[in-house]
Amino acid sequence: MKKIFTFIGAIFLLSGCSESAPSCSDSEVKQLAIEIVQGEVIKSYVNNPMKYVYNENFQKFSKELEANKDLDGMNKVKQTMEFVTKLAEEMVEDLELSSVRTSNVDDTLLKSECEGSFSLPNSESFSIEYDAQTTDNGDLYVNVYGL
Repeated sequence: MKKIFTFIGAIFLLSGCSESAPSCSDSEVKQLAIEIVQGEVIKSYVNNPMKYVYNENFQKFSKELEANKDLDGMNKVKQTMEFVTKLAEEMVEDLELSSVRTSNVDDTLLKSECEGSFSLPNSESFSIEYDAQTTDNGDLYVNVYGL
């Protein structure tokens, strides 16, 4: 009989542990923040390729090719965009969140407010703010700000 109560007590202790806000440095929290940042960096490179590797006439040139139905030129533009996408994906492949700091913890809302830093291989670095919250059904929800 004593073993049953010990087991039930352990269940209550373990379930009580999930009633606190997620930690900013928790591996799952950091991984979700990294995935969000990776997606935004890739989107930024793909949407603004000339900002990174081309001059300001690139979009005008690709629109002229499309208007003139220049299939060879359009294929080159497509190849270029695929190259830019691949370049961006490779750049963020090993992205790491560092200097993680906890700004605020609200155990009532099961929410932590956090800050961290990223460095890209091209020496560009930036800081973000993010929050992590446990949903009513126990899932982890992460928002990233400052991109």
